Amino acid sequence: MVQDELRLAPASLSIMEERWGDHFINSGEIIILFLLVIGGLYGGSFTPNEAAAVGAFGALPLIKRKITWKIFTKSLNETGNNRV
Repeated sequence: MVQDELRLAPASLSIMEERWGDHFINSGEIIILFLLVIGGLYGGSFTPNEAAAVGAFGALPLIKRKITWKIFTKSLNETGNNRV
């Protein structure tokens, strides 16, 4: 009984059972954003500052699914309070 309480992950989830293909399928949007930013830099379409802005604004739709408006505004306020 003590051994069951110390188990951190279910026995069915093993690192060896995970397939790398599943991770790449689920990360398609991130790969597209990465290629857009890096391609814009190397292609001469973006300066480094513009590429950073493209990456930041391109990531907003990706995090919108996991973040609420309240959390977003709180993080902006905390960022403003932590300025030098």
